[in-house]
Amino acid sequence: MGMAAGPASAAAAPSAAPRAAAKCYIHNWTGTTLNVRQGPGTAFKTIGTILKGGKLPCGVNGDSGTSGGKYTSCGGGSWWLTVKSNKQDGWVAGECVAIGAS
Repeated sequence: MGMAAGPASAAAAPSAAPRAAAKCYIHNWTGTTLNVRQGPGTAFKTIGTILKGGKLPCGVNGDSGTSGGKYTSCGGGSWWLTVKSNKQDGWVAGECVAIGAS
């Protein structure tokens, strides 16, 4: 024999309010100042810096990196992340930074 269904609730449970997206920051974890460049490579002009232990907001690509020119700092690599520096998007060596919400 089948079971009888209980009474349906008249009101649906309220949905949770949407949460704001967390801000993205690029943190310099190295012991030195890092250059921020116009493009993803050391051949591009330096447009700013991230001080030792400092941070800058993520740039146009958020926390998505881009393969670019090779660098030797922080063990070397060719992965670059965008940051906002001096009100413009710039690029930093991806192996030299960490991504965080604060």
